[in-house]
This record gives sequence, C-alpha cells and structure tokens, in this order.
Amino acid sequence: MLFVLVVRAAARRWIGARLAYMLWALPCLRMVLPPVPEGLFDRLALRGDTGGEFEVRFTGAPGDALWQAGAWQVWQIEAWLLPLWLAAAPLLLGFYATRHFRFCRRLRGIATRLGFRDGVEIIAADVDGPLAFGILRRTIAVPQDFLP
Repeated sequence: MLFVLVVRAAARRWIGARLAYMLWALPCLRMVLPPVPEGLFDRLALRGDTGGEFEVRFTGAPGDALWQAGAWQVWQIEAWLLPLWLAAAPLLLGFYATRHFRFCRRLRGIATRLGFRDGVEIIAADVDGPLAFGILRRTIAVPQDFLP
C-alpha cells in the first residue's frame, strides 16, 4: 500500500488517471494470495564472504541484570499501559470522527456535483484520489482532473 501511495501521483501523470488507479489492485492481490509457507527459508544456508557458514551469538549470560529484569518490568508496564489505552482510545476515536465529519461536510459544500449512480452521489472536488465516504449519504469524490 505504501508503494502505491508513493508512486500514484507520478503514475497518474505518466500513464493517466484510469490506469494509475489500477495500481490499487496490487495490495488487493497481496491480500488474497496465500502467505509464504513456514520453514521455506530454513533450508537456505546463509553464507559469508568467505563461503563458510556463520552464526549469530548473543552477548551476556543468563545471570546478568538484563536477563533478570525481564518478566517483572513487562508486568509493571502492562499494569498501567492497558488503563491508559482504554482511556485514550475513545477520546481519539471521538476526535478523529469529529474531524472526519467536518471534512466530509466541507467537501460536499465546495464540490461540483456530477450526479447520482445507483444511489451514490458522485462529486468532483480538490482531492488527490478517489475518496468514498458516508453510510447514509454515500458519496464518491474524484479529483477535478479525473474527468476527460
């Protein structure tokens, strides 16, 4: 998805808006493809510059302070992190929902109405790419230069 977000503006200039929007098929395709099988890379031997195998070594012994700190510190972090998350999540949801509704209202107010299709209003506005929003008032906003 990040790849498509990075290249979509340049692709729209080079190959046109309709073909550039087809780049979104790449993330969709990745979501339906099966994951890489487990153990696929276990059989590949990692080799250094000399051609010999190498191994990864960890420094420190199990008696060191780093090893002893582990479980107790994790429990202490979880003890205050969960209530903090439970308090902040609804606040952030409300904040972003308010911003979203204001944005949609402002976008509908300044957009050029192109009509309705199958109960969905289509508008042309100053947006970077197609934008679908609304549950009761379903709307699709397309860029001003999207139309031929």
